[in-house]
Amino acid sequence: MREFSLMQGEAGVWYGAFPTLLAAGVRHGFSARMGGCSDSQYASLNLALHVDDVNERVLENRRRFAVSLQMDAAALVAVNQIHGDRVLVAAQDDAGKGAFSQAAVLGDADALITDAAELPLAMFFADCVPLLLYDPLCKVLGLAHAGWKGTAQEIGRRTLKRMQETYGTKPEDCWLAIGPSIHPCCYQVGAAVAQQFPAACATRQNESEWQLDLQLANRLQAIAGGVRPDRIMESGVCTCCNRETFFSYRGDNGRTGRMALFASLQEV
Repeated sequence: MREFSLMQGEAGVWYGAFPTLLAAGVRHGFSARMGGCSDSQYASLNLALHVDDVNERVLENRRRFAVSLQMDAAALVAVNQIHGDRVLVAAQDDAGKGAFSQAAVLGDADALITDAAELPLAMFFADCVPLLLYDPLCKVLGLAHAGWKGTAQEIGRRTLKRMQETYGTKPEDCWLAIGPSIHPCCYQVGAAVAQQFPAACATRQNESEWQLDLQLANRLQAIAGGVRPDRIMESGVCTCCNRETFFSYRGDNGRTGRMALFASLQEV
């Protein structure tokens, strides 16, 4: 299902969102790169503190983005993303962990889940796949960062399982939104990486290169985990093809900013 809209927020920043989730009470946005105050390779809405941008500019960018989503930037919960499969639970008492300092994040992980209302969770990306899971019955939110390593370790499916174990989520009740990320048209990998994925996800180009479809891999894993195919939404946007709009690690030769997925559950 393709359902993704790019819009300009009240603070002048640009971001994308899925209308179905907005209507269901999930505040969220996948940031574009326009509307911030960073410059050079980080121009302009870099939202990550772990790159070599000026911290004060990053914090101002976070404030602008959060305002546009009607969130409190000071309450953001973030992690140190390590391309693994660890999932952490965020509670109301964790508000602000990672909001102003990378050293103060909740922990090392590549996914966060919560049932706390108005608690904004954050993940950061530059080509890796953003995953947003929502259980509308148990009112549970999950965010995951799925690069090729995380996808190979099934970080999305592990996030779903942790939601089941912690909150009683049933996978068939969940929505999954797959945000802007690099597509197979721009993502060539070697045999060692391609061999870790189903044949349907890796198309051979020549003797040494394959085109890898991380969106399809995450979709197939979600379905195998119990998510209904008709509840999976994709942006259809390749970050590398659209690097004037989104940060792309490959497209910018490794020197670039990071887009973010901010999301929270609205108070009922």
